[in-house]
Amino acid sequence: MSISQPRRSLFTILWILFLSTANPLSANYTPWRTQLEGEEPQVHLYFFWSPTCPHCKKARLFIEPLPEQYPWIQLHSASIIGSRENAVRYYEMAKAVGQKASSVPGFFICGEMFTGWDSVEGMGQVLMQALEKCKAGHTPQKDKPAQQSSE
Repeated sequence: MSISQPRRSLFTILWILFLSTANPLSANYTPWRTQLEGEEPQVHLYFFWSPTCPHCKKARLFIEPLPEQYPWIQLHSASIIGSRENAVRYYEMAKAVGQKASSVPGFFICGEMFTGWDSVEGMGQVLMQALEKCKAGHTPQKDKPAQQSSE
């Protein structure tokens, strides 16, 4: 049985759309917190940065070792430079939480967006508190604006 060209094209387009929405790395699917039965919750931390950003370099020194110190943190670290896919994902995730992807470093935890980096004692502690709240099951209210910090 042969499938006509228009039907084959439609099938191909539908299949690509299905794969793009089912892919955990797709901007349409963003897990904030996952938990397997009988196991500790896993909190997903999305971190967008640029290799030319001095604040990002300082943030990376704190953020990237976190999964070793806290195995319940699942880090998704992505440079927005040199990867259109990462830049689009940053933009789409910000838009999904009612924010703009206008600066880096950018962080997403449990549906909240945080931007900027000052210090471990400043933004580092804000992020750790958000991670702990998310681990405990807290999710921000949809009408609550996301926190932002200036650099």
